[in-house]
Amino acid sequence: MKPEKRAFTFRLAMASDNNQPAPKPVRTRRWRTAGLLAVAASAVLFAGSAWLLNSKSGAQFAFSVVNKLSAGTMESKGVTGKLSGALNIKQLKINLKNQHIVVDDIAADLQLSALFKRSLHVTSLQIGKLGIVSKIDQTKEPAKLPDSIALPIKLKIDKVHVNAGTIAWGPVDVVTLGAFAFNLDFDGAQYVLNLDQLSARSTSSTNAFSSKFKGQATLSTVTPYALQATVASDSEAVFDD
Repeated sequence: MKPEKRAFTFRLAMASDNNQPAPKPVRTRRWRTAGLLAVAASAVLFAGSAWLLNSKSGAQFAFSVVNKLSAGTMESKGVTGKLSGALNIKQLKINLKNQHIVVDDIAADLQLSALFKRSLHVTSLQIGKLGIVSKIDQTKEPAKLPDSIALPIKLKIDKVHVNAGTIAWGPVDVVTLGAFAFNLDFDGAQYVLNLDQLSARSTSSTNAFSSKFKGQATLSTVTPYALQATVASDSEAVFDD
C-alpha cells in the first residue's frame, strides 16, 4: 500500500504544478512600459510646446536662448506677447562684421501653425525705426557668397511697414528713410519682393537728393543669383560745385 500512496502523492504534485498560471512574458511588460513612457514624453512635449508658443515667458525664453547661441550677433530687449500670435519687441540689434543694425518697436503677428508644412506665415510686421550703420573700419577680406541663399522653410510676409529709418557711415547719417512698405514671398526657389512705397533723402550738406520708389524684384536662391527688377522712381537732386 505504501508504494501506491507515494505514487498518488506524486501525481497530485504534478497536477498542482500544471494548474499554476504561466508567468507573463517579459517582452509584454517591456512594451507596456515603453508605451507609458512614450505617452508621458508626448504629454510633456505638448505642454512644453504650448507654453513656448502661447505665453509671454515662453517667448522671452526663446529669445534669450537665441541671444546666447548667437554669441553676441543678436540682442533683443523688451519681448512681450507670444510667438504664435501677436509678438512685440522693444529693440532688436544685429551685429555683423561691417554693419550694425538696430530695429526699434517691432510688432508682429505670426502664424506658426504653418510650420508643420515647413512654412512660416507672417500676416503683419510693423517697425517703428530701422537703423543701419556701416563701420568705418571695414573688414578687408573679400566677401564669399554661398552656393545657395535659400531658407530652410518657405516664407510669406503679407505686409511690412517701417515708419522711418536711417543709413549711416560711422557716426554720420548719410540717408534718411521715410515710411515704406513691402511684402515678401519665398517659395523655396526664389524671393519675390513687392515694394509699395519708399521715400529717401540725403542729409549731405553738399550733395542733396530726395526720391520715391516703388516696384518689384525677383531673386534666385542659387548662384549666380539671377535678379529681375522693375523700379519706378521720382527723384530730385542738387549738386554743389
